Amino acid sequence: MPYKSELQLVVPGICGPLAETHFLKSSPDINQWVKILSKSHCLPSQGNTNDVIASLFKLNFKSDFPSAALTLLAKNMYDPALFYMHA
Repeated sequence: MPYKSELQLVVPGICGPLAETHFLKSSPDINQWVKILSKSHCLPSQGNTNDVIASLFKLNFKSDFPSAALTLLAKNMYDPALFYMHA
């Protein structure tokens, strides 16, 4: 059975206007990523970034998307006894 690898990147604004990106053109790290990504397949997503993340990780929320709590969870700093918000 052939091995299938898959990497899903969610990069909001990657094609949007970016301030001060001229220095990126001479970065070997960025150039390597561009080379790798140029071989990938791009699929449009439906909905906003929160919808995409919830879909990828099979998350089901009955209220607003808990982005602050998920950010802290990813950094191993989440405490379920507390409330969080992004500002």
